Amino acid sequence: RLKQLNALGVHANLARLTREIAARDERDRNRPLSPLKPAPDARVIDSTRLSAGQVIEAVWEAGRCFF
Repeated sequence: RLKQLNALGVHANLARLTREIAARDERDRNRPLSPLKPAPDARVIDSTRLSAGQVIEAVWEAGRCFF
């Protein structure tokens, strides 16, 4: 998101942006109507320490059983 904002010419602070996104996600998870949460049968892939290529591979492997 920081790169997107910077590309638009908007100066953004990484720490503030991180806090704002975390607060938004918390609100979305805890809202009374249609809270943001994975489906009961979802396969959650933690992409925190994965490269884009590794994420694609993990998604491919997770979906392989469906094809």
